[in-house]
Amino acid sequence: MGNDDLSLVQAGADARRKYMDFLGSQWHPGYRLALFSYRRALKTRNYLLKHRHRDKLQLDAYTRQLALHGTELRNLRANLLALLALMTLMHEVLNRKTEKPSRAA
Repeated sequence: MGNDDLSLVQAGADARRKYMDFLGSQWHPGYRLALFSYRRALKTRNYLLKHRHRDKLQLDAYTRQLALHGTELRNLRANLLALLALMTLMHEVLNRKTEKPSRAA
């Protein structure tokens, strides 16, 4: 991700999600595992659906894995967003304390 803050806002949801996944992987030790597990379950489940496998038990197993890892990932992302919001608020407060009022001439 570049230094241009607007590029993150102007980019699509996929780019923002990738950036958030990058931050999450740096922030929480379980984030990367949850993301990898979710992607693996999604890929396998989609493969089974695309190739019309008739093994309902196998499809149900991957659906449960997808829901489990998806819920974990959603919770981690929500916690990360809350942390980022708190950090933004703290940054604003610190900036107000360090800014010196300008003198009127």
